Order: sequence, then C-alpha cells, then structure tokens
Amino acid sequence: MEKFLYAVMFFLVSHDVYGFPLFPLTGWAHINTRSHKSMVNLGIGRAVGQFLNDYNYLEDSVHWILAVDVFFGNDSDGKEKYYASGEEIYSFLEKQEPLKQAYIHCNGEQILESHTFLVSLRQKMKELVKEPDYSTSLLREYVGKSLYTIQAFYSTTNWVEMDRNKTYKEFGVPGKTLIEVASGDVDTCSDCDNTGDNKNSCINNLLVTDVLTSGYHGEQDAVSPQRSSEDTKGKCGFGGSSDTNNGKTTATGGINKDRDYQTYSPHYQLHLKAYFAAVEATFQFLIDPEIGIIKDLHEDVFAKIFNLYKKSKGSFGFAIDVTGSMGDEIDAVIKGCIEIVTNVRGTVNEPADYVLATFSDPESLTTLVLRTENGLEMISALRNLTVYGGADYPEYSMSGLRKCIDECRNHSTVFVFTDATSKDFLEYDDVIEKALSKNITVDFMLTGGCCRKKRNTYRQKRQTLSSVYDLIATATGGNIYRIDASQITTVLQEATEERFPSATAIIDVLSLNTSHSNFQFVADSYVKNIKIVITGTSNTSDVDISNTSGSLIVNGEATVLSENPDKVVITVVGPLPGLYNITRKTQKAWKVNITAQTGVDFNYFILEKYDNDYLYRISRNPIAGENYTIEITVYNLLNYSNALSDVILTDNYGTVEHLNITHVSSSYATVALASTQFTAQEYQVSISGIDEYGNTFRRTSSSKIRPVKLKLIVNVPSELIADTTSMIEYTALNYSPNNRTFIVRIENDRNFVVDMTTETHLISAGGMANGSFNILATSSYKSVTLAVSVNELGSTENLQKDTRTVFIRSDTPTTCSVTSNTGNCSLTFEDGMCSLYNWFGQSVIHYDAALTSLKGSIGLNIHHTNMSKSPLFVNVSGDCCTRSAYLTVIDENNYITKCYFDLGDPVYRTVSEPETGLSDAGKIAIGVVVGIVVLALLVGVNIAIIVYRGGIKPRLDKMKINDSDIDNNDLTVSELEADFQGY
Repeated sequence: MEKFLYAVMFFLVSHDVYGFPLFPLTGWAHINTRSHKSMVNLGIGRAVGQFLNDYNYLEDSVHWILAVDVFFGNDSDGKEKYYASGEEIYSFLEKQEPLKQAYIHCNGEQILESHTFLVSLRQKMKELVKEPDYSTSLLREYVGKSLYTIQAFYSTTNWVEMDRNKTYKEFGVPGKTLIEVASGDVDTCSDCDNTGDNKNSCINNLLVTDVLTSGYHGEQDAVSPQRSSEDTKGKCGFGGSSDTNNGKTTATGGINKDRDYQTYSPHYQLHLKAYFAAVEATFQFLIDPEIGIIKDLHEDVFAKIFNLYKKSKGSFGFAIDVTGSMGDEIDAVIKGCIEIVTNVRGTVNEPADYVLATFSDPESLTTLVLRTENGLEMISALRNLTVYGGADYPEYSMSGLRKCIDECRNHSTVFVFTDATSKDFLEYDDVIEKALSKNITVDFMLTGGCCRKKRNTYRQKRQTLSSVYDLIATATGGNIYRIDASQITTVLQEATEERFPSATAIIDVLSLNTSHSNFQFVADSYVKNIKIVITGTSNTSDVDISNTSGSLIVNGEATVLSENPDKVVITVVGPLPGLYNITRKTQKAWKVNITAQTGVDFNYFILEKYDNDYLYRISRNPIAGENYTIEITVYNLLNYSNALSDVILTDNYGTVEHLNITHVSSSYATVALASTQFTAQEYQVSISGIDEYGNTFRRTSSSKIRPVKLKLIVNVPSELIADTTSMIEYTALNYSPNNRTFIVRIENDRNFVVDMTTETHLISAGGMANGSFNILATSSYKSVTLAVSVNELGSTENLQKDTRTVFIRSDTPTTCSVTSNTGNCSLTFEDGMCSLYNWFGQSVIHYDAALTSLKGSIGLNIHHTNMSKSPLFVNVSGDCCTRSAYLTVIDENNYITKCYFDLGDPVYRTVSEPETGLSDAGKIAIGVVVGIVVLALLVGVNIAIIVYRGGIKPRLDKMKINDSDIDNNDLTVSELEADFQGY
C-alpha cells in the first residue's frame, strides 16, 4: 500500500515549466496529458519506421510499429543503441526547457525569431556533415533543440485554434514565407479565468483568427505592452499556474495547451489536438522528402544519427600476425578473440562460422589455421597460437588478410591484428577487390606502436605504407584501432557489437571474501546462455556450478576454461530457468561477473530537482548527501507494464538498499523512477522483477554511481568563432567539510592551442573557486570536443568531467551592445500616467553578414543610421509603461542577437479575482456534493478494478499493442495518420 501511495503522489503536482511537460506525469489528474518525451518517442519511431521501409533496410515492408523490431531481430544490443540515440536527442531537448528566451518556446509572439532559430540549426547540420569525421552527437543536439521549439509551437501559438488540421510545414524550413504575426498594437485575447475554477472560461478568449499570435510568459524575456486596469483585453498570456505575472500586462488567462488540465492550461481542451500535430511535425521534420532533414543530410547520415547499422551473421574472421614482435601482445589478442567467441557460442547470434588465418615472414608461412562452425574448436585453435620469426619488422599482412577473406562467407567481418606495417603492401588493391566482391568489412587492430617510429629501419617508407591499412578500412567500411594490448578485449567487444548481432547483459557482479563458500543466482526465461567469469583462480577444479539436476560440469551441461594468470570461465548454453549454485572449493577471494545472452537489459539516468521543482537529467557525478531520482528504462520485457518490481543499490561495503519505484508511461519500454540519497563512495545499480512465466529476473549495470563532494559547473559557448580566442569558464564548489586542493584541466580533440591546460585551486570547506581557459579554434574544422575535468591533488581519479561538442563558425557573428540608457521610471504612477514619462537609450551593432531584420519590442521606438554599413548606431526610446525593452537583430546567416534596456520592474495593473456569484452557503453546499461524488467515484473505481482484473484485463492483454501513447488516447494510430498525413 505504501508503494502504491508513493507512486500516485510522485509527480502529481504541477511544475512551473514553460511548455508541454518534459516527462510523462503520473496521477489521475494527468492521465491524458502528453509529454515531450512521448512526442519524441512516437515521432522518431514513425520516422525511423518509414526510413527502414523506404530505403530498403527491410526485406519486406511492415507497419512502422514493427519496423524497428524486424530490422534488429535478435540484435538487442543494436536496438538499445538505437533507443540510446533517441535518449540523447531527448536529453538535448530537455535542456531547452529552462531557458528564458521566449523564441525558444515560441512565446511572446517571437514566431519569426523561432523560425529563424530553426533555420540556423538546419544550416549548421548541413555544414557539419561536410566534415569527414563529423560529430553525430552534435547532430543529435541540433535535432533535440529543433524538436523542442517545433513541438512547443503547437501548444503556445494559436495555430491549432485557427482550426488548421495539419502541421505548419513552412515553419522552420529555409526559404519559406510565414503567415503574418499580429502587430504590437493588436489586442489578441480577452480576459478570462486563469485559475481554472471556471473550466471553460477561456475557450473563446482569442480575438484574432487570421494572423498568428502566441502567449507572453512573465518569466521570459519577451515583454507585452502595458494596459490600464479598465481594459478587458490585451496581448494573450501564456496562462495557467506557472505564469506568475499573468494579467498584469497581458489579458488574464491565456492560450497554452500544454496539459489536459485547466488549472495549468487555459486551452486544455485542445491539448490532444496540439499533441498529435506536434508528433506529426516531429515526423515531418525528420523524414519528409520535401522539408525533412533527410533531404539535406541523406540516407547514411540519417542512419548514423539513429544507430541504424545493418548487421549480418556471416563469419567471424581473424587474421593474426604471429611474428616474434607480437610476443608482447599475442596473449591479449588470444584472450580478446576467445572472449567474443564465448559470448555468442550457442546463441541465436552466433556467426555462421569462424575463420582463423595467421601470417608471418616469409609469405610461405601464411596459414589457414581453421574454418569451423564449432566455437569450442576455434577457442582451442586460438589457445594453441605461438609467435616465431619475423626479425625485419614489416610482415606479409596482405597475404594473411587475403587468405582469411577467401575463406569467409559473404557479409562477414575480418579483424586483423598486427604490430607491423605491410611488406606486400602493393597487393592492397587485390585485397580490397576481394573484400568488396563479398561485402566483407575489414577492421584493423594495430598494436605495439604499429605505423609509428618503432625502429629506424623503414622509417621513411612507413609514412607511405601505414596508409595502406587506412585505405582498406575506408574502402570496406571498416575502422582502424591504434591501441595497446590492455585495450584489445574492450575494443574488440565494441567492434563486434557494431558488426554482428548481439544481446549481452550483466546478471550480477560479486566480490567474495574467503568466508563465502557458495552463492546463488537466478536464470530467467529470457536468458539464452550464461557466462561466468571468476577472477581469483585459474584452477578449473576450484569451482562447480549446479542446479536442481546436479552438477552441470559433471553432467556436461557447462564448459569450463582456464585463462592465465587467474581466471576461470564457465559457459552454460541454453540454461533452464531457475536457481543456480556456484560452489567455491578454495579459500581464495573471488570477483565474479555473471553475464547472459538476453534481450532484456536496462539503462539508467540520474535526475536532479531544479528550482522550478522539476527533474532534469545530469551527466556528472552526483553530490554525496544530496537527494536524487534514478530513471530506469528496461528493454524487451514482454509484459512491460508491471514486470519491474525493484531497484537495488549495492554500495562499496556490500550494503543493499531496495528503492520504492514509480512506473511511468512509455511507448516502447518499462520506465520507472526511484528516489534516494547517495551517501556511500560508489553504488552498483541492479533491477529485478518477475517475467511472464513467474521467474525472477535480475540485471546489473556495468557502470557505477560514484557520489563526490565536488560540483563542477562549466560555461561553454554554444559555438566557437574560427581564428578567434574563446573563453571556457568554470566554477568548482567544494561540498567537503575540509579544505581541499583541486586541479582543473581542459582537453580537446583537435589539438587547438590553449593558453594553459591546468589550473590549481585551494578551496575551503563549503567554498568555491572560479577560473577560465582560453582556446583558439581554427577554420580547419567544423566542430571540436572539449573536456573539462577536475581531480584532487595527488590523485588521478576524475571527480567530475564535463564533455561538450561545439560548432565552429567561420564567420563573425553579429553583436549588439547597449551604450547608454537614461530616464527615471522608478516613480509610482497613477493609472495611465506612466505614458507621460519617457526614457532614452543607445546601442551599437557590429556585423559582417548583412542584416535582414532589426526590430524593437512592443513600445520601443527605433531610429538608426544606414543599415548597409557596420557599425550601425541605434537610438531607442520608450515610456515608463514599458520599463523593460529589447532590440532583436537578425543577419543573413540567421544569427539572432538582442540588446536589453532595463529601467526597472514593469508597471503592473491590479488583477482582481473573478467573482463566482455564489454565497458562502452555496459554496459549502457545492463542497458537500463534490465530496459525496468523489466518495462514490472511489467506490466505483474499486469495483471497476475488481471487474477489470478478473475479466476484462486478461482478454485485453491478448490484444494489446505495447504503445501506451496509443492506449491512453481517444484516437487510434490509424485515426492519427488519417488526421495528419497526406498534406
């Protein structure tokens, strides 16, 4: 009961935000309210579904709801990466919501500015993809920012009220002309009830039907004109409980459609219509052949944004250099190759076969070691590899690679391992031709300083020969990995997940001291095979695994392998669901990692409450002792509405904490929230629940939560200017009770010049320190990735790290600066007398790109010099009815800048509460009636729940489509498509 009450209350309150709620709200009051998250999920799902069908990524066309599942099939890891791309887009969308610029939200009649902002983001995306190594993350950032403003348009403007049952296709598209926006002297709304008490008071408050308008929000930078207390009309407000200044300069009430709830949204009755329009606009922005970004970015970029990689179950091909110089790396190569074989052996994602070829010097030593469909045979062959010969460094790598390609099936991947350049490099054309004829991808794992100055011999030639590997990788769609031996296993695992279908998840991670003789874990019905890695012994006789039928090792149901120096690997193919025991027959301490081939896995985000009482994701380490919420997303649970039951935190001392969870509506996964306070040094995150067959499942995250006593706030410009020094500012806050010395450092992936790379600060307990770095970007690149990190003096551990990818402009942006601001508006004026008192200001605008728009906010008079020449001097004036005003400047590159003139708080008129016309006795009587009705509803709900669970739900479950965005709407998918497609 406690968990139920917690779930109902968790997000029941309305938060002060500027648009559609970011995340699905819980509680009956918001059952029909839709969020940005659901718009992103549904819009991307539809767009990707159509993309997969239209661009022949599927053998047969299917409905968009099924397209992603059909495309990925058993590749659960690939599907998770697709979902992760959507989560990244959403995370950038989410960061737009707290911003104060009205044009971000399409508020304050800033519709032209919103349009210009969207056009500028699209132009940046087109510029960005011209770079060979363009940043996919930055593309996702621009998609997320664009989608926030596009979706907000349908809630905050009067587009939906104009009864336009389609999207505004011209909005945000380059070269399009927009519908006229209401001028500053036009009243757009009449007064209505902003409290929500009179539910339908604001339905007909709009005064304009042929021009666009949008509401003014008192917390944003767009200022509406002053009006007298006798006025009953004015500019539209945003409206609702979050619009704290509503009615003071605007008409009371508003037009926002953010929620299906009149207290927050005066036009609540149009919420679902606005939602469906926003979903359709999201879909069109991505995939529409005429206005979608796919027109500019093309198929391959679109696929990369959403991690849509075609994978094939061809051959695992290994071409391994076995010359003497590989002596330092061969053990790591063998270990990495065995690791990926054991991961997939016996599962639906196992490759068609395995191919192993070795090469050395002379060429006659090139050998096809093995081609087999048996994973154990390949493991045995790998374990028997030895190194020999090869004293003159360059080796016959083309010969070994060609041998491996010849034996591999079509649509395979070959991994080449070497520390040397190629002696037979002139044959690379033949290698490329053979690989392309069979659609084989070649990845190179270059170790031991390959293609660097390892020896004096061949130094001159190596500068030419090293490019041979790059040419082959580029031609076949492969990659070059220049790594050391310690990275081989990790990099190979990542590469195979990218090339082959995979479905790997961690069941549990354990550290066992010598007092433990055995431990247990559960295999659920989703598990296809189990892999147990025990670190602490290399003796296979030290361990046994059993279930109710006895020892799996004795029965031949488990494979046990020994890895030097201190590992034992147990593999169980096709395990039966149930409880398993692992017995330790030695007193050595163990670390145990239990993984499985399974489609059910999860990820998590940490959420932090902002000043507006809403939760936002953070990418940094949390602060120890502070309160946070964990957002859990579980993929591929068949009965995902209620299968998850527990979120488990295990700290570094082994203490276990079980968290209450709140389920949240989602169209594609199980999503839940759990609140906690982090006090330990680190936490392992696990989840558990019950599958549809009644078996317990458990999954554990590979990453740990590491609370710290330091917060790092980094201020990075949204873009850098080429050949101009930019400042990266930061603030470090010490939450520790002790004085501590910290080192802050900056890195970038372009080797741009930085004035200094580290700063050292002694910060007192509870204190803070500020600093900055200056970086000089060049026009050689379109983007740069910056990382600012901090560690304590004497430690190499990063306490915090903030990584950003930033666009580099080749042009100088337009600037606007206020040079003077005079006048006295601090007086208290009688009603209407503020217009008799004037103020004056001056500004200067510097620009390289020609100006396309210069306008003032409502009530601001503008006089300026010739706009054809920079600098442009502007004189402005206004009266004291508008004490805050601004200039908006837009240049031909769609860069927006503003100058703000602030002479004090706006003069607000008195807002009187609307009369209800009821006596106190009448109000009491209504209260009694409402109480009786609520009680009757609760009784009815209990009866309905019993009937539903007993008879209706079992039948519905058989027919259910797992898309809560569809289930919770009055409109079906087909009706949605009928309403919004075909324009």
